[in-house]
Amino acid sequence: MLLAVASRGQNRADSFAAELGAERSYAGYELLLHDPDIDAVYVPVPNALHASWVVAALKAGKHVLCEKPLGVDLTEVSRMRAAARRHGRLLVEGLMHRHNPRTRRLISIVRQGAIGRVRLVRSTYGYDAFAAGATSEVSADIRFRPALGGGVLADLGSYCVDAILAYVPSSPREVHSIVRRHRKTGVDTTVTGSVAFRNGAAADFYCTFEAPIGSVIEIAGDRGSIVVPDAFRVPADRPTRIQVTVNSSEVVETFPPCNQYREQVDSFARAVRGAAPPNPPLAETARNTRLLDAIKRSWEPAPAP
Repeated sequence: MLLAVASRGQNRADSFAAELGAERSYAGYELLLHDPDIDAVYVPVPNALHASWVVAALKAGKHVLCEKPLGVDLTEVSRMRAAARRHGRLLVEGLMHRHNPRTRRLISIVRQGAIGRVRLVRSTYGYDAFAAGATSEVSADIRFRPALGGGVLADLGSYCVDAILAYVPSSPREVHSIVRRHRKTGVDTTVTGSVAFRNGAAADFYCTFEAPIGSVIEIAGDRGSIVVPDAFRVPADRPTRIQVTVNSSEVVETFPPCNQYREQVDSFARAVRGAAPPNPPLAETARNTRLLDAIKRSWEPAPAP
């Protein structure tokens, strides 16, 4: 049950509470955290503020579902994991696509070896953030504000990285990436690159604010392949599908419309009650963050010889 919402101002909090049917509204996040009737909170603040508010919520005895990426780097994620252990509360990163039955089916197909040993994963996600004259609004968009942890890698690349690591049963050995930055703000607006894994598999990724390409996952094994259109943010009003090809035989599986955000909240509630494991577990969040950090390090100029 949604009990309360908080905002930086009372009018905004009241309006949001009325829209969502929340019983209580607070002008200030601290007041919400001190409400003894609240068991768990959702933290959707800008990326650079996640760590401070997540730790504050855990300290206040709340279970936490935090919007992705959990932290801006592995140091922050480690700090939040330590706080969750110290205060005995659940902490889960919000990756809504993981809670779609289609994703669970896809993971099952890959892990059962239907397409053989995974050799390549391609993951893409992009939309045009500058469409319809939106360029003038960039300065007000948190995705384009470096101090708030903006950038396409954190926003869309988090999904690409999660998908890559979900389907390759190995650890990264080498990472190469190229970044294109916004000329005024300096945040990354297009990121592309490749990952080599210790088991010989490879992955390619591409995420962008500069092209309306949607999202696709492609998985190639030594016996077949899988294509997943609308891979991350799925249409809520129509079915989705996956295309599986094995030994030149193609099968298309169709899935009913799914509200991934509702499924995510339900999954989190079950985990809080101890009725299901957290999805994703914090170990996988840390693994994803480690790769995101490696991608960012690959943008740095090579040292002089």
